[in-house]
Amino acid sequence: MSEYTVVTVDDFGPFQHAEIKLKPLTIFIGRNSVGKSMLMRLLWALASTPTLPLPITSTSHEEVFKKTAGSIIECVGRGLKPSEDDVRSIVRVCIDAFKEGIGEFLKDQIRKVFNAELEDVIRVGAEAARVSISSPCGPTVITIRKDGVRVDELNICLDDLLNGLVVDVPKAGILSISHLKGVSIVRSVKTFYDIESLINELIGKYLDLLFVRRFYLGFKFRESSIFLPDSRAGILRLVLKPYRLSTLFGPLSTVDEEFIDLTFSFAEVVGEVGRDLIGIAGDFLKELGCELSFKPVGGVYTIYVRTWSGKELPLHQAPSGIRESVMTAITLALPDPALVLIEEPEAHLHPRAIIELTKLIALAVHYKDFIILSTHSDHLIIALNNLITLWGVKDRVKELDLSKVALNPDVVSAYLITVDDGKAVVHELRVEDTGIPEDEFAKISEELLEERSKLYDWLQKS
Repeated sequence: MSEYTVVTVDDFGPFQHAEIKLKPLTIFIGRNSVGKSMLMRLLWALASTPTLPLPITSTSHEEVFKKTAGSIIECVGRGLKPSEDDVRSIVRVCIDAFKEGIGEFLKDQIRKVFNAELEDVIRVGAEAARVSISSPCGPTVITIRKDGVRVDELNICLDDLLNGLVVDVPKAGILSISHLKGVSIVRSVKTFYDIESLINELIGKYLDLLFVRRFYLGFKFRESSIFLPDSRAGILRLVLKPYRLSTLFGPLSTVDEEFIDLTFSFAEVVGEVGRDLIGIAGDFLKELGCELSFKPVGGVYTIYVRTWSGKELPLHQAPSGIRESVMTAITLALPDPALVLIEEPEAHLHPRAIIELTKLIALAVHYKDFIILSTHSDHLIIALNNLITLWGVKDRVKELDLSKVALNPDVVSAYLITVDDGKAVVHELRVEDTGIPEDEFAKISEELLEERSKLYDWLQKS
């Protein structure tokens, strides 16, 4: 099993089939409206599935749970070690409940993330879409139909979890359950809720170990992931107006709603802790010609921008390029979000600013689990290639202070998305010691510059 996660989609959106190897830096390249955002939002929906615990809703599961949990509570209350078979049985019940809960949650999450019905994300002419996520012990397979979402397979190495359990009762009323890999939970158990909570916490910690530095469902990323949509500049322009965006444009996508909340939470975090948190973004902000400050307004912190002219403005009144980029800079500079998805991070930026942004991305790769980008900028790809080239000579460029932004080619995956015969096609690009090689880069240039060439030909003929 490879160290990286492979996400495979079939009959999803415009894609008949696509296979994506998610590495610490994953880049989707392509023209507008070829499906980059569809893939990004699908990954976001998967990453934001709920963390444990999930309630047990099935009647059959609930009957088994109550019977077995009652026996465990009785033993523990008397200071006796319960049957390990009973403990394994109840772990299975909680995992089965989790499997059902994922399907129900994803049904609602997909609707909200895409602001559409389930049938709208299924490829035209297909009955269902399928998503497969690799894991160390096999794939998790999810089927999306018009009437709901089902988890067909949930491979979370259950045998390893069950076989590695160690059960103990340190004293009457206290249950200890641990795993040989180092996970341990000790808790007073008097009610069914106590048992369910303990088991779910055990499963959650086990999954954190199992999927460390791997993309999977939202065990780890639910509370530590950020999506920056390509509409962020427009959203920020309106976000502090005295009306909700939903009253202007109808229901918003979950992506847009969470971005609005993110704007205020970032201002609070940086305003309370101090601007040193975003010092890593200093060169990028300097190239943009601005400095940031965080001021309390009406009891809450607000992001302010001081431009090169000395003018200080609230972020929503700043020029579009700054509005577009400030949230990107803060997101990449802060250590907390483990998963970051950014649509078109280079939007509205001049070439030198793109170079500084690329350095910031490379720095962030070192302390975040995953950064996933979409772009149609050959400038961004060229800048990334230069940083990958630095990796091989980083020891010789220390005096230039560039070694810290050198980018290991092994942590980068890149995909060119094109349209062919009515469907989107994903082409995996090679990433070598000097970045994306010339023959592969030629494919990118040809795809991105095709329309410009058509316009040039038309002008020549006119």
